[in-house]
Amino acid sequence: MPILKLQNVSKHFGGLKAVDDVSLTVEPGEMLGLVGPNGSGKTTLFNLISGMLTLTSGQIIFCDEDISKAKTYKRVQKGINRTFQVVKPFASLTVYDNIKVGCLVHMKKQENIHEKIMALAASVGLSDLIHDEARSLPIGNLKKLEIAKALATNPKLILLDEPFGGLSYGEGHEIIQLIKSINQQGLSIIIVEHVMSALVKLVDHVFVLNYGKEIAHGLLKEVMLDRKVVEAYLGEDYAEN
Repeated sequence: MPILKLQNVSKHFGGLKAVDDVSLTVEPGEMLGLVGPNGSGKTTLFNLISGMLTLTSGQIIFCDEDISKAKTYKRVQKGINRTFQVVKPFASLTVYDNIKVGCLVHMKKQENIHEKIMALAASVGLSDLIHDEARSLPIGNLKKLEIAKALATNPKLILLDEPFGGLSYGEGHEIIQLIKSINQQGLSIIIVEHVMSALVKLVDHVFVLNYGKEIAHGLLKEVMLDRKVVEAYLGEDYAEN
């Protein structure tokens, strides 16, 4: 049974069809790449799955339950969380307290929360910075903190929005290893990413959007040779060569 199923999902802003009749499934433990040129509807689709936007039409099924009208916090409680392309830490709080906020979704006993916070900080490589304020962290560590905050809520599905944006090669390598380790623990992941050199190291299958519509899905290496995909990324003239 798929952990996530989108059925004919659409989001219109007036006459603009930001997401147009999209259907896809994510299996338990799957890591799926969601790709497409700028403005293709990727972030809008993430916002629909996470509940930050309401559907114009269609259904979102998560763990065999219709969550199409569920509030964002309810989806977090059920097991969906996300990161953001532009990191959104609680800037004046420490790394410890940023992670603690996520833990409070499920945990109430302070002693257990402390153990989990320390374990999560260690798992993302932030143990040495646990008492530093988030605003003092460089972008690479902020990306790690973004992932730790999401993991703190015990998700079954995590949506990663451009986790490699702004990173150096070394920082990107660390995030690749971190995402792999998370997935190996059984967590389902959807990744929006433009850095294809990173994506090919993580996913086998991709789903491609353009102008809000699906134009291809399947194995990454095959899809990226599809004429419609090449045209969407590089233009019609290039696709004809």
